[in-house]
Amino acid sequence: MKSNNLILLGMLFLFSLAFVSANINVRYTVYEAELNDTNDLIETSNIVSGFNVDVYTCANLNCSLKGAEVTSLSTSTSVDNVVISYPTVRLSDYGYALYFYDEDYIGYQVWGEKAQGDSTDTFDAPNVYLAKKTNRWLPIKSFDGVSNTLIGNILKFNTTVGFSSADLFLPDTRHVDIDLKENISGLVTFSVIDTSDLSVVYTQVKNIVLDYDAETDLDFDYNFSSIGIYNVWITTEIDDLKIINKNLEKDVVQVKVVETTNNNYSFSELNIDRISDNTPQVNEEIEIDYSYKSRYVDEFGIKQKSNSTIVIRIDDSSNNEIYNFTASFNDTGKNKFVYTFNDAENYLIKMSICPERIDGNYSLCYEENITISVWEIYDGDDDDDDSSTSSNSEIKIDISKKSTKDIVSDFVVSTSNSYSGIDKSENFYQELENNWPVVLTFTVGNLLLIGLIAFYFLKPF
Repeated sequence: MKSNNLILLGMLFLFSLAFVSANINVRYTVYEAELNDTNDLIETSNIVSGFNVDVYTCANLNCSLKGAEVTSLSTSTSVDNVVISYPTVRLSDYGYALYFYDEDYIGYQVWGEKAQGDSTDTFDAPNVYLAKKTNRWLPIKSFDGVSNTLIGNILKFNTTVGFSSADLFLPDTRHVDIDLKENISGLVTFSVIDTSDLSVVYTQVKNIVLDYDAETDLDFDYNFSSIGIYNVWITTEIDDLKIINKNLEKDVVQVKVVETTNNNYSFSELNIDRISDNTPQVNEEIEIDYSYKSRYVDEFGIKQKSNSTIVIRIDDSSNNEIYNFTASFNDTGKNKFVYTFNDAENYLIKMSICPERIDGNYSLCYEENITISVWEIYDGDDDDDDSSTSSNSEIKIDISKKSTKDIVSDFVVSTSNSYSGIDKSENFYQELENNWPVVLTFTVGNLLLIGLIAFYFLKPF
């Protein structure tokens, strides 16, 4: 008789444990979004198939500090949603922090997650958005090389590319101090072009992978085996699906290669002394002060004066010529070039000089390339603006080095709507929190019932 009673008691105990051990299930569905040039999050209804989510405990009240990763809750999926089964009792009084990420998207944080309790239902959380950046380029911080050399010399060129504190891939507004599992892939192309016929005589491409706030140094070299003038280009491009429009950035060094005798040739030199503004507004006048000289070096190494022919050409961002000026000047002098741009885009000013006296074995011209980024201020009164940026966002205009990228200006927005985390209301989870005392009372009642049954069956007769 007692044996049967013990079996019954054991079954009741297991039945009660089912309630004590139950969890709360929350479903997170992930959609695509786009971060525009002002870093506004533009939500879409397109689902993301496949992503990862890491779950951490919050270590302080506002969840700006993460605790330990809860590996039993962290997961990945190949579909558009995951269901996370939170334990009945929260592992931290401050809740949880979640980091959603995928190699083809910009990550997303959710923090202050207060899910707890037990239920057989699955609750749907607010939407999660993994984003792509509308436009971005890979900045060239510097590009250095020797401008004159002799035939047969191997010249080394150094460039620094990447994202520094002054030119981040995106503003870092992570709410929770979770280490990012994201990076940016890019291509850096080194090209040597013979200006006499515009032929590409050498090309080398290097692949790089950078953190959002990192830069790297790269070295290239080339053996100049023929006399002439060469344009040595560095071109960078982001090679990453996180970017929708991958804009090129370029920089150039001009190299003059001369014979070892350094005699019996003509040459010209051009120096840019001042540029009033590399980033003017529309209809704002710019000034370029330049100095020049041309010489003929005879067979005995004696320099003689030669008049100069100067050409100034302006191309727009589509390489269409919009201005051309040619004039003859004395052998040496200073001049000022003045121009006004009417449209907001990037322009390339090409200034070249050649000696009019073409004597000797060869003649060396010289060219300077100047990038002008023209931008326009908008009044911000667009009634159709559907921006999700918070009302207290601070908008700044960054007019740092632009080179030849296809973006007029770079806007940085400080807001919670960023690549690293989107805030959300906690009202959705209030119901789950409110359920917890009821669940506890019911569970205690079960335990009391078990105690009474045990006393009844096991008491001595």
